[in-house]
Amino acid sequence: MYNKKIWKSYSTALIIGIIVAMLMLMLAPLSLNSNNNIDLSNNGFGSLPIEREVACKGRSVYLGGTALGIDMRVDGLIISGMLPVVTASGIVTPLEGLGIEKGDILESINGIHVDSMASIMSVLGDMLAPNVCMNLIRNNENFTVNATAVTDSVSGCFRLGLAMTESVEGIGTLTFVDPEDGRYGSLGHVIANNSEGDRYSNVHGRIHAARIYGVDKGTKGHAGQLIGAFDKGRIFGEVDKNEDHGVFGKYLAGTDSMELVQIASRREVKSGNAEIVTSVFTGTPTHYTIDIVRAYKQDKEKVKGMMIRVTDPRLIDVSGGIVQGMSGSPIIQNGKLIGAVTHVMIADATKGYATYVDWMIDK
Repeated sequence: MYNKKIWKSYSTALIIGIIVAMLMLMLAPLSLNSNNNIDLSNNGFGSLPIEREVACKGRSVYLGGTALGIDMRVDGLIISGMLPVVTASGIVTPLEGLGIEKGDILESINGIHVDSMASIMSVLGDMLAPNVCMNLIRNNENFTVNATAVTDSVSGCFRLGLAMTESVEGIGTLTFVDPEDGRYGSLGHVIANNSEGDRYSNVHGRIHAARIYGVDKGTKGHAGQLIGAFDKGRIFGEVDKNEDHGVFGKYLAGTDSMELVQIASRREVKSGNAEIVTSVFTGTPTHYTIDIVRAYKQDKEKVKGMMIRVTDPRLIDVSGGIVQGMSGSPIIQNGKLIGAVTHVMIADATKGYATYVDWMIDK
């Protein structure tokens, strides 16, 4: 048999002991901090980069939205394909099977730098033997290809059978101009030399005014595009950088008619209502409503920072939503510049992606 009073005393003491132990465990973490304050600034995952947020804080830029003709050149010639050459022995393709790919940059032939079709013709015209050593660039890495030129039966000159271009040209949109240093940001994504997105580096060139004549409307399964041409008589600026988040350089045109707006860091961006700014259909920067479907949290530079959807019936009626050539169109939320359009979804032209202005500023 047991003593009821003693058991009650033991039970009471046991319960009190358990309560005291639980309180000690709950308070133990606080005692690790000498001032009894818990530091939650990094959520236990290490310090987060704040440089870009600091760069955005309190800054204002001139708002873009105007269409641009981008004429970007590289240090060399861009290979666009290989061509057959008619020789006395028949039709041959001299460089076939040597590992040369579309988008490679031809820098020199036999140690002589080439930057135009005329310079290639000059080098080949001075050769006494058909042996050729070509220095090329791919993915920012140099490599050489040894080949044998052939004699063109019509001209009697050496030929390599290369199709090349001296520049990359296209239409994009101005995002902003920084009043502090006069530099602009545009396009929102890199101009790449192949489908893997390898960028052209060591670039130079110009941005021009662009005249938009029409639009190939975007539909399901088809990315639309702007139809227009450069106005090479109107130079807006210089090109000196081709980065993951756009094309950048010195802005040379006037800014008196441009609107000055504040910029917001990516941490201020919220899902919900926003606006896209483009002049391609009106001639002047015009605001169209969009919805930010999702604002992705990013602590490293990535192009796709926001998923967006065009909701403005005017823009949908004209273009179907987002089309090629609208890349770089500024996005405004709560009166502040937050980013730029970068991609359209092929399955639904009203949807696309945008990059944060954090990654474009100070380039």
